[in-house]
Amino acid sequence: MHEVIRAETAKTGVRTTLISPGPVDTDIWDAVKPDEKPGFTKRKDMMRAEDVAEAVVFAVTRPERVAITEIRLLPTIYSPRG
Repeated sequence: MHEVIRAETAKTGVRTTLISPGPVDTDIWDAVKPDEKPGFTKRKDMMRAEDVAEAVVFAVTRPERVAITEIRLLPTIYSPRG
């Protein structure tokens, strides 16, 4: 979907960036309790919201000649399941 939007807006001056974060330590994990389940990234190892925010700021502050089309963020210690 992102590629379609990027193609449709390419000549309008609108730039799009797909930000794909891995696990971020937010309240959404409260019900999952990843620290108690094998195969999940532990909360202490998850990224923080400010890590994702920094990626967004990076993408939107590039010069007009630069298109950051995708950023994938993962914690240093990461379990693919969560």
